[in-house]
Amino acid sequence: MVIVTEDEAEDTVVRHVEQLYKNQLLEDFRETDTTQTAAHFDLIQQIVQAVRYFEKQRPTFFKPLQIKMANYLDNLKTLGLSDEVLGQSRRFSAQILRHIFVLIVGLPFFFYGFLNNYLPYILPSCFANKISSDRGYRAPIMMTLGIFIFPIFYGFQLYAVQYFGQNYALTALYALSLPIGGFFVLWYWPFTKRFKNAWQARRLFHKKPSLLGSLLAERQAIFGQLDTAKKEYLSVTGPK
Repeated sequence: MVIVTEDEAEDTVVRHVEQLYKNQLLEDFRETDTTQTAAHFDLIQQIVQAVRYFEKQRPTFFKPLQIKMANYLDNLKTLGLSDEVLGQSRRFSAQILRHIFVLIVGLPFFFYGFLNNYLPYILPSCFANKISSDRGYRAPIMMTLGIFIFPIFYGFQLYAVQYFGQNYALTALYALSLPIGGFFVLWYWPFTKRFKNAWQARRLFHKKPSLLGSLLAERQAIFGQLDTAKKEYLSVTGPK
């Protein structure tokens, strides 16, 4: 599934809205029975349509909001922060302690999953980059290649474990651990980045508490305008 935007400027605005407001929208419309992937795809489609609506019908309202979002995200990027971390800034200390505990406990499982899944995970991306430079087409290429590459690698690994171990129960457990380990890596690695952002934010705001207040006020203003835009768009089009 590929989302098509009209130009780079529109794509940038859609990404900014998605980055800041996607979780709020998913929470608002979580009662739908669609799968997570389908819900995300439908949501991005709705964001694209909403952006086009406000660009045409309410440019004087939407243009300043675009600028505010771009400046806000640029400021966060310059400071090495993320909106997710800033939104949880009032709970930094408790979060950091929990994160440290999870990082320590999960590290052995991360290395296990990484060592067993790195090659079949990275090869589809390498081949897709060789086949196409278009980001929109690389994702389905990677998915298709992964369908074949993962079973091939897992087959060789299982054969080696059975050949040297001669234990079917052990081989079966190893087979179960391969995809579980891979999914854990996909969860653990972004978790380390969130911890890094939270740690940097805590240090920064400890040194410059006024900066935290300024960013939070900027964030609150943007989210207030996004809430207003959501209500207006739904009043015109109706909930999807």
